[in-house]
Order: sequence, then C-alpha cells, then structure tokens
Amino acid sequence: MPGFFSSSTFLFWLPLTLLLAASTLNTKTPGFAWLLFMLAGLWAWWQSRRASDAPVQALEAADTLPESPYRSLARIWLLTTLAALLLKTVPMLYWGDPWSERHAELRLFLGALGLYGLCQLPQQRLRRNYLNANYMAWVGTGLAVACVLALWLVLTKGSNAAPTNRIPWAAALTLSTCTLLTLARVTSDYRLRYLWLAASFAGLLAVLASDVRGAFGLALVWPALALYLYIVKPSATLPHARLKAVLKVSAALLLVAVLIPSPFVQKPLERMQIAWPEWQASRISVALGAHTSVGARLYMWERSLGASLQSPLIGYGREGRLMHLRQWGDEASSPVVKSLGHLHNEYLHTLLDHGLWGLASFLSYSLGLVLMVRKLRATGEILHKALAAGLASVLFLHMSAAFTNMNFAHNYYPTILSLAVTLMVCAAAGLARERSQADTRTVFGG
Repeated sequence: MPGFFSSSTFLFWLPLTLLLAASTLNTKTPGFAWLLFMLAGLWAWWQSRRASDAPVQALEAADTLPESPYRSLARIWLLTTLAALLLKTVPMLYWGDPWSERHAELRLFLGALGLYGLCQLPQQRLRRNYLNANYMAWVGTGLAVACVLALWLVLTKGSNAAPTNRIPWAAALTLSTCTLLTLARVTSDYRLRYLWLAASFAGLLAVLASDVRGAFGLALVWPALALYLYIVKPSATLPHARLKAVLKVSAALLLVAVLIPSPFVQKPLERMQIAWPEWQASRISVALGAHTSVGARLYMWERSLGASLQSPLIGYGREGRLMHLRQWGDEASSPVVKSLGHLHNEYLHTLLDHGLWGLASFLSYSLGLVLMVRKLRATGEILHKALAAGLASVLFLHMSAAFTNMNFAHNYYPTILSLAVTLMVCAAAGLARERSQADTRTVFGG
C-alpha cells in the first residue's frame, strides 16, 4: 500500500492535521492533538524496546554515519521539562496550592515524554511509519489552515470571539505562525512552501489585528525570521543571488507600504497610543496611574517586586498573592487592581507565588530552548540552522509575551508551545540522513 494511504496516515497524521487546522477556533482540538502526539510517542517508545527489525548489515553501516541531533533535542526538552516540573512541585506542596490552576508544567512534561518516545524508534522505522514526507505535509497544511482561520475570525468577529482569553490565544498564535514559517523553509516542495508562507503571513496579520499588545513582538520576529530563512543565503555573494535578494526586500517594503493605511497597521498604532499616556501618568504617580490598564500593571509590578524581596526563596503561595492584590487594590483605591487575580507578568507572578523555586521552573523552558538552538546550529547544516532560527523565534516570543500576561494560567498556551517544539524536533528527525541506502529522501521532500 502506498505510504500516503498507509494506516498510520489515517490513524495519526490525518486526525492530527484536522485537529491542528481547528486549533485557532476551538480550545479542545489542540488538546487532542497534544494527546495524540503523546500517546503515539509512548506507543513508539514501547515498540522501540522490542527487537529491531533492521538488518544487521544496515545497523553495522549506521555506525559509520554521523549521529543526527534530533534524539539529543528530544532528550534536552524532556530533561528541562522534567526539571521545571520538579522545581515547581516543591513550592506547590509547601503552600498546598491547587494543581488545577498550574497544569502547564505537567502538560509540557508529558508532551516532551511523548516526543522522546517517538524519537527512540530506529531511524529507518521512524521515517517509514511516522515521518514520511507525505505525513509532514499534512501537518504543515493543518497549521496553515489554522492561521488562515485565525485571520478570518479576527476580521469577521473580532479577537474577543477567540475560543479562550484573547491574550494567550494571540500569544499561542505567534508560536504557530513562526513554526509554520520555519516548516515552509524546510520543505522542498515549492508549492507547499509558498502556500505555507502566505498562510504564515495571514497569521501575522491576525495577531496585528487582535489588539493584544503582548503579542505584537511578532511584528519584529516574523520579518527578521523571514529575512534570515528566505533572503539571506550562503550564495548571496553571487550577482544573481544579490539581485533576487534585492527584489525580495523591495517586494516586502512595497507590501508594508500598502498595509500602512490598513487595520493591520493602524490597530497596533492605536493600541500603543492608548498605552503611552497611561504609562506617562504612572511615571508621575504609580498609585494614581493604577486606575488604567497599563498603570495597574506597573503598580502591581512595583509592589510585587518589593514583596518578593521579603520572601525570595519560597514566595507567598496562591492565597498570599491574592491577599497582596486585595491589599494593593485597597491602598490605591483601584477597581482595576481589585478585579485582577494575577500580576500580568509571568516572571513576577511566579516569583511572588513560589519564589526562586518557581522562577527557576519557568526559566527551565527557556534554558532548554537555548540548548536546543545551540545543538542544531552546531551541526553546520543549512536546514538545521533554519530550524534553530525557528526555535529561537519561539523562545523570544515565549519570553517576551510573559512580560505582560500570565499565559501559563490557561490550558491553551502551553499546549500550543508543546506542539510547536514537537513539530520542530520532528522536522529535525525527518531531516536526518538515512542509516541505510533504502531511503535517501528527506522528510520534507520527495
């Protein structure tokens, strides 16, 4: 039976594609996609522990070929997510905080466990049963549909119609958009490349029209990533390559000029114009400025930093944080602060709740992504460097969005983060060289 119509396509990749395609319209579908990846990985791990079906000659020949980094990537991600979970467990148990509100650590660990199990299969079997080019084409198409549907949702119903809180929704969309942009560079199918590139741009437009300031970092990351992936090439010293680069940059600038009067540029400018006077009022008096959205954040951040210094190791726990918020709201007579249950800053919130234990837990994910980027760049291969750039963009967006919101307080965001990293590592596994001569194709090409 042709690989495109194999049972693994209909049992794994086709359902996964449909779930990813609906991920911007429904919060349950990315959760099911994450669960499907985890279960497939655990099943693959169990299979890998059985006797290998590869010929002895192929295994002997494999010893002479360089090791692919994808298993190291999966191991790094598993260890860092495990470290994050263990570090978080200590203050959670100390304060008796409910895990129902801090599910992200467990979800990311289980996703990493599934990815690690998937990568334990022998490479030939992994490529044949899971990472065939056709299967990965399904997944990229699913992400492309999700980005287009996100743009449709924002333009027709507004970002408030998002299936969850619009702030983590927009932050998660930035991760999906950059993941799709990276996969478009890795694929060798030019038809898919340009379709995915256009869909990724649609995801960028959806974020710009979402009115979520914390996600506007994508406006910096997306052009930089696209410039690196599609314009800057090793052959750029050649005259025709230089000409192509100039034409691409000129086309991009022309597109920006066309978009200036559109809502995709005007809405972000309006949101920044609203934030500016609120920030200026807070400079005059942080307490008086606490009656505005930006001012309330600045007020809480200032007060939380002082409180955290008094209990830096273990924090105050969930109940202690809520008590502080009520007290600060009363002192500033701010209904905005009183209405909030968190600090709108992942770093300070975690520090106030669980001290340095919690902060170390949250930063573990960033450390893992940094190590994975370094591992991919160390190989020296062009496509691995493209994946490294994609992971670096995910890292930047993850860390920058955490400055203005508590994305880990929602199921949706850590699920998309787990899927984004998983798809990047699967791409690295697909790009690995075959250890036998049976199949010399890469995962993203015929």
